[in-house]
Amino acid sequence: MDEKKKKLSKLKEGVSVQELESFAKKHSHEVFLILSILIATISGVFKFFTGPGWSLTFAGFGAILTIAFPSKIIVFQKKILKLILKQEKGVLIAIGVVNIIIAIFIPFIFFGILGMFAGSSYNQFIRDFQMEKPIKPEEEKPSKESEEEHL
Repeated sequence: MDEKKKKLSKLKEGVSVQELESFAKKHSHEVFLILSILIATISGVFKFFTGPGWSLTFAGFGAILTIAFPSKIIVFQKKILKLILKQEKGVLIAIGVVNIIIAIFIPFIFFGILGMFAGSSYNQFIRDFQMEKPIKPEEEKPSKESEEEHL
């Protein structure tokens, strides 16, 4: 209960600039990814360079490709992510800036990549769901009303 009060008081106080800076330093890749998604969405919706039609089309194709050929694309995604996350901070920042530039000028490529990640997430969810034991519905007990005859 004490932890809940601490979080509630923290929400009321707000977040300091130092806390934001330390969070951004610790999670720089995620911050750049969030900024890229936000910028790509704005760029696509307001038709800065390409319209939302291209973005939706590429996101759909990315998801379809990953669902159709999961093993090849998921292996490729894992290799790319391992390569990116092993880099130093300076290289990660450069990759983040390139992501933002791609999000501004050609957001449909960014949405195609996001579609591929959505398709791989869908495949993983289905795999996990199929591994679980099927849930058997409880036997329905006849109600008193169904036993009585209504004339």
